[in-house]
Amino acid sequence: MGYDERYIENITHSSIVYTKDSINDLSAVGSPENIVYRDDEVISSLRSIIPYLVVLSVVSIVTTVAFTILLTKSVSSNFRRLMMLGFNRKQLNTAFYRLVRVAGIIAIIASFAFSCIVFLFVNFTAVKLLILLLILFIEIITLLIASNISNKRLWRK
Repeated sequence: MGYDERYIENITHSSIVYTKDSINDLSAVGSPENIVYRDDEVISSLRSIIPYLVVLSVVSIVTTVAFTILLTKSVSSNFRRLMMLGFNRKQLNTAFYRLVRVAGIIAIIASFAFSCIVFLFVNFTAVKLLILLLILFIEIITLLIASNISNKRLWRK
């Protein structure tokens, strides 16, 4: 068939090697090029995931705040009426927090459970569980902050 030097010079190939050995051991066998370390790949993956996490976090925060505002609006007239009647501030706050926080926690746990069920069908991994737990934590913190702000706004009116 013949031998073409230009053809041989233009042939390139690459090999992907996963190893626990050090790079010094690999370089004894040959000269590796374009080495990509695992840390670099992890950082690259995280950079591609961060925008989605930010959007998901913002949507969760907005939803939790909207839920808190709607619950506060539903009880605000009765809350003001009870304030005018002279009910104890501590009792009113306890009842308000119980209503808003218990309803919010139930909604957050239901959302978390639904997300876990969906991810079970879509190849459940530890990373997905960590993301779900992060969102759960963000929603609970948002609920606590939003309920405190809503309570203070009710007492100002």
